[in-house]
Amino acid sequence: MIQIKTLENGIRLVVEEIPSVRSVSLGIFVKTGSAEEDPKYEGISHFIEHMLFKGSENFSAKEIVRTIDRTGGEINAYTGKEATCYYVRSLDETWKTAADVLCDMISHPLFQKEDLDRERQVILEEIRMDEDSPEDVAHEHFMEMVFENSPYASSITGSASSLRRITSPVIRRYHASHYTKNRIVVSCAGKITMEEAEAFFSGKFADLSAGESRAEGDVSEKTSGARSSVTDPAKQRIRQTERDIRQAQLCLGKRVIPLTDPRSYALQIVNGLFGASDSSRLFQEIREEQGLAYAAYSELGFFSSEAYFEIYAGVRPDHLIQTFSAIQNEIRRLQEEPILDEELETARMELKADYVFSGESPNARMNANGKNLLLYGKVFQPEEVLHGFERVTKEDAESVKEQIGDLSQYSLSIVSDRRIDRRKFIENAFDQ
Repeated sequence: MIQIKTLENGIRLVVEEIPSVRSVSLGIFVKTGSAEEDPKYEGISHFIEHMLFKGSENFSAKEIVRTIDRTGGEINAYTGKEATCYYVRSLDETWKTAADVLCDMISHPLFQKEDLDRERQVILEEIRMDEDSPEDVAHEHFMEMVFENSPYASSITGSASSLRRITSPVIRRYHASHYTKNRIVVSCAGKITMEEAEAFFSGKFADLSAGESRAEGDVSEKTSGARSSVTDPAKQRIRQTERDIRQAQLCLGKRVIPLTDPRSYALQIVNGLFGASDSSRLFQEIREEQGLAYAAYSELGFFSSEAYFEIYAGVRPDHLIQTFSAIQNEIRRLQEEPILDEELETARMELKADYVFSGESPNARMNANGKNLLLYGKVFQPEEVLHGFERVTKEDAESVKEQIGDLSQYSLSIVSDRRIDRRKFIENAFDQ
C-alpha cells in the first residue's frame, strides 16, 4: 500500500510498506537538476551532489561511508535533468541510522574550498570519461538537437568553463535557494510504516528554508541567462562527430507526447513492438535479418512536461546508410501497415511484466514513487499503470503511430571515424 502525506515541516513523504522484505530503501529527492540551471553555472546541481559526500556538520566524508557500512547498507546519489536523488538501502533494523546520515548531508553540508577545488577535478575526469564513450557522445548531441534552446538540452555534468565559475559562495547560494522544504520529497519502500517514517522525518530539515510556492513540473523559473523555449521542435537537425573508433554510433528521433498525455500508454506499446525488445520489428530486421548491428533498439524518455523517442544503433561506418535505410523502412512500414494483434499483445505483456518485475524491488519502488511525486505531484498506483496498458486498443495504438512517423522531423547524431558527406547521406538516406 502506498501512502502520501505532507508533514508539518513542509516535506512531502511517500511510503510503500512491503512487509515481506527485511530491508528499507530510502531516497531524498530534491527538485533541482540541469534543466533549472543558468548556463553560466551549468553542472552546479551535479556538483552539489558530489559535494554533499565530502562531509557535513556531524559526519566527515569518511564517517559518511563508514556509518553506512556499519549498518550493512549502501549509499549513492544521482543527478538528472529535473531532480537530484540521494538514497540508501539498509536492513530494517538500521534504517534510522542511515537516514540520519542522509538528512545531515542535505541539511548541513560543509562546502569547504579545498574539497570544492579537489572535486572539481574529479568531475572534469568524469566529463572526459563520458567524452571517451562514443555512445554517450551520440546521445548527448542528440538531446542537444531535439531540445535545442530548451532547458532539457543542458548538460548534467557541465563544462570546464562552467565548473570554474562555481565557487564556494555560488554553490552555497544555490544550495540555499534550491534545497528548500517545498522542493523535497522523501520516499521509503520496504519494511517500514508511514507512522515510523512520519515520526522520524517530522523532526528533520529544520534549518532548510521553506521555499517559495511553485507549480509542479515547472522548469521555466530559471535564473538570469537561462535558455529560452524551443522554437521549432519539428526541425530536422544533423550533427556528426569524428572520433578514432571502429564502430559508428547512430542516434535519431524526435519529441513526442509527454507521460501525462493519456495516449502515452498506447505510445509505449507502439515503441515496444517497434524497437524496445528482441522480438521487435527494428531488432529483428537490423540484427537478425540483415546482421548490421549487435545493439539496435528504440526507447522513450520522459520528463515532467516533455518526452522524446530515440532510436540507437552501433554499426560499421560503411553500413551507416544501409542501417539508416533499414530504420526508415521500418518506420514507413509502421505507418503504412496495420499493427498485428499478436505483436500488440506481445508488447503489452512485455510492458506489464517489466513493470511488475521492477515493482518487486523495494529500491525500484522507492525511486519510482519519489520521482513521480516530485515531478508529477502524484504517485502512479500499480493498478492504475497496469490498467493503462490493458485498456489500450488496436485503434489507440494506430492513432499514435504518427508520433513516430515522418522521418523528416527527426534529429540525427552520428559519431564515426570519418567525415560523412552530409548532402550525399541525406540524398541516399532521407526521403525528400
